[in-house]
Amino acid sequence: MQKYIIRRILQAIPILLGVSIIIFALTQAMPGDPLSHMMDPNITKEDLESAREKLGLNDPKYVQYFRWLGELLSGNLGFSTKYSKPVGDLIKERIGPTFTLSLLALTIALVFAIPIGVYSATKQYSKWDNLFTVFAFAGISIPVFFLALVLIWLFALQLQWFPSGGLTTPGVTYEFPKNIFNMLYHLVLPSMTLALLYMASFMRYTRSSMLEVIRQDYIRTARAKGLSEKVVIYKHALRNALIPVITILGLSLPGMFSGALVTETIFSLPGMGTLSYNAVVQRDYPILMATNLMFAIWTIVGNLLADIFYALVDPRIRYD
Repeated sequence: MQKYIIRRILQAIPILLGVSIIIFALTQAMPGDPLSHMMDPNITKEDLESAREKLGLNDPKYVQYFRWLGELLSGNLGFSTKYSKPVGDLIKERIGPTFTLSLLALTIALVFAIPIGVYSATKQYSKWDNLFTVFAFAGISIPVFFLALVLIWLFALQLQWFPSGGLTTPGVTYEFPKNIFNMLYHLVLPSMTLALLYMASFMRYTRSSMLEVIRQDYIRTARAKGLSEKVVIYKHALRNALIPVITILGLSLPGMFSGALVTETIFSLPGMGTLSYNAVVQRDYPILMATNLMFAIWTIVGNLLADIFYALVDPRIRYD
């Protein structure tokens, strides 16, 4: 397993290099530049041109790319033109809320989706199965921004159970551990938004995978041996049924962060999603390069974790 992980990490290096070139090309293809959104009427064209020259925006594209790559290899992610801060510092400030939001949403989705998917498969075509199927299709079809607005209208405006946005209560400073509980309280609606969407997908994959597994010969053999239904389902069937779910889970890791982009913008959360959105609006090239490269890394990490969990779930899978 150790050799396999090392080999996969080495294979990821040229992949990330190619992805960085594509991201850089797409970023440069966007209309405007970091200085095109400056609205100060006192700035002359000569000042803007001087600023572009100072930032190296007039250099050939390949020169700009290799300059960025050299800074990256030295551990520098660049300097934000909007925030006037190093990009690394901005990511350190924003990664915490996004990671917490994504982890909460993923945990909620898995805790509910897998048992419901198993129940739907074992009670196929029952009333509960039909109800969960309708819920799953609705969750897959509803856009994330619409679901977020519905939850804000219901739980924040009508019932007033949760705040409509922000990461902390404005004007109030809490000491540990009250500050943690206050942050989690503000993350209830955003995490519910992401969790409901991913729960629907995980439910469908768990159900379809379980339906295929419970019809296998070894499941009938286990029942013929007199094993209880709970042991047959949760020890023998579910273990093999989780393999497709693990695949979707690994691919969903970067999707959790990209989904958080819309969710964080709607709920005004100071996370990676809001940072990426503002970077697109302001054409902040260093932030765009860093955040998109992080999404690419998460995609590779997600696939690697999925392969590792394959071996943990199914003893027949071995990596040399």
